[in-house]
Amino acid sequence: MRTLAVLISSVTVGATLAAAPAGLASAPRDVPQVVTSVALQTTSAPVTSSTGHKLHLTFQAHHIPNANIGDDVTVSLSSGTSDKSEFHDWRFPVDGSVIALDSTGSGTIDVPSSELAPYGTIDLQVTPVGNPTTQSCKGSPTSQTQKVTIAGTFTFVTKSSGAHKWGSVTLESLSGQVVSTYATGLGCIDFNVPCLSGTLWQANQDNLGFTGVTSGKKGSLFASREKILSQPTGATRSDEAFATTKKLTLKKSGGGAVSLSVTAAGNSSGTASLKAKHATPADSVHCRQGGKQKVETSTNWNNAKYKNGKKRLTVHEQIFGSIKISNNSNSQITVAKIT
Repeated sequence: MRTLAVLISSVTVGATLAAAPAGLASAPRDVPQVVTSVALQTTSAPVTSSTGHKLHLTFQAHHIPNANIGDDVTVSLSSGTSDKSEFHDWRFPVDGSVIALDSTGSGTIDVPSSELAPYGTIDLQVTPVGNPTTQSCKGSPTSQTQKVTIAGTFTFVTKSSGAHKWGSVTLESLSGQVVSTYATGLGCIDFNVPCLSGTLWQANQDNLGFTGVTSGKKGSLFASREKILSQPTGATRSDEAFATTKKLTLKKSGGGAVSLSVTAAGNSSGTASLKAKHATPADSVHCRQGGKQKVETSTNWNNAKYKNGKKRLTVHEQIFGSIKISNNSNSQITVAKIT
């Protein structure tokens, strides 16, 4: 629940959840390190699709050295960063030879058509820029970050249809970074968790999900959908969209029962309600707010019943259809307070 709530808050409230290993320094060159993973992450690049849509693109590639499984590439496209934006991620598992990157940030990413078709062509050369930096924990390096430039052939076809289809995008160059994680960093990550307060709710059905949270005079609404693609083998797509609702108001009744009404606003339509009878014991965790350590106390109502109104609560998307769920009992309400 916290992960999705913070994801919404990062767009509408400004909160973020980040792992923050301490100690940034120049990379040591005289100490051999065992690399457990190499990951390429590009910066967000503005692109105009073949159908005229202004989008943002990022590309990721993840490689596990000396392993036969776990490698993958992900193409992400979004329509913006506002509370009316939508995001789509296409993930493709690939053979270990596809991502040929070393710890210096140099190498190639050449995805064969058998592992990408019919979604385009990716054949890239990765070149390091400047000197790397390392992150350390308890005196031992945990990872190395190397800025890079990426050039080559990058054409991606969204395979979307309808009046708002996104078509395809093409790029010749990108920038980003390659992060190499060391074995010495396992179990040595310090999570600096921001405090979160307010009323949150979550409802799930199969591969669909809604999460809502208070945000001033409005509520934030996050919708998600996961889909297994028919080809290539093992490929998946995730669809996400942000919207707003009217402010969430939790009503309490006898015996610890609560109810919550959700009314759509921007980029959504319809209504829904959640009802629960009994809360679980409150849970407290340490968090940080304004540079100071605080305590966040959460009260949860599990197994809440989610019910749509006369007009089903729906979050709209330009491509792949709107996201909505049916009535179910797989829901949760959370109230978080900071002391």
